[in-house]
Amino acid sequence: MKEQDSKGLSEREHLVLMTTIEDYIEVNHPVGSNFLKKRHLFSFSPATIRNTLACLESKGMLTHTHTSSGRIPTDEGYRYYVDKLSDSEKMEGKLDEDTFKNLIQTTSNIDDLMQATAILLSKVSRLFGFVMISEVNKSILTDIELISLSSDRVMVVLAMKTGLIRSIVLELKVVVNQNELDSITAILKECLLGLSLDEIQKTIHFRVCGSDVFDHEIIQVLINEPASHFSLAGNTLIYTSSFSELLNYPEFQEVTILQKTIKALEKRNIKQFIKSNVGSKKKYTFIGHETNNDLMDHFSILTSQFRSDLVTGQLAVLGPTRLRYQFVKRILEDFSKVLPNVC
Repeated sequence: MKEQDSKGLSEREHLVLMTTIEDYIEVNHPVGSNFLKKRHLFSFSPATIRNTLACLESKGMLTHTHTSSGRIPTDEGYRYYVDKLSDSEKMEGKLDEDTFKNLIQTTSNIDDLMQATAILLSKVSRLFGFVMISEVNKSILTDIELISLSSDRVMVVLAMKTGLIRSIVLELKVVVNQNELDSITAILKECLLGLSLDEIQKTIHFRVCGSDVFDHEIIQVLINEPASHFSLAGNTLIYTSSFSELLNYPEFQEVTILQKTIKALEKRNIKQFIKSNVGSKKKYTFIGHETNNDLMDHFSILTSQFRSDLVTGQLAVLGPTRLRYQFVKRILEDFSKVLPNVC
């Protein structure tokens, strides 16, 4: 009896499936038995290949169109293919170091750096690239300002060394005049500038307790809930490339699919997808209906986590299910290694 793998495929079925998917990714048209026989010089006949393709279709790995006898992969077929590639040591070659020159030379401003990363991901992969960051509480506070919005409402503006800015509004029970705001601002600058948000959360009470404004409501509000006011963790940011690269793929030429794609790539939809589907694992690959999202069920999305002293985030590439998975994985792996060294 022929050996079968965990999905119940024989060695021949495995070989034909992997080859069919690789050919379909390359040529973008249904793959038939004669094509496979001529291209790969299999030892078995076209009739045997046809029977094998039929078996793979019955197992949900392949399907076919009404206009061709050739087969195309299903989402389940792609999943099998990707999982088997993961078991292989083969990985398409490393990206040239020149690829990262622009990234390394980008300003240290986090916003600019993340936007440049999303654009470069798209350029290198020829797909849609995006970056989502959070957890930047080790960022250094470089400025703080208190701005009066009304007699009992004050905006606190935090400026970070990374270039990120956060503003919060305090609703007060007392009327505050400009002289009081100036005095409180001066004390906060003296005590807090040059510290990380983590340090401020842990030590703000100690640092301002001897000041003349310690009992003022603004100071009391800040020191009673430092994690709420001196934190960027909830301020998740998304940076995206243009979707123009996707227009080069036949999969996105139909007007209805293009409209669906444009809506799917709105930042709010990307953010919701990542928050709902990406957990603590370093890498994820979602194929078609695995996205559990009606707007994204025609995509594959590959993600990779990166972490530096200042930032934790996700790099991601999105494209048609018919994409070069190993190549995209290599791109994400290389970016994940380089990015922590420049932010």
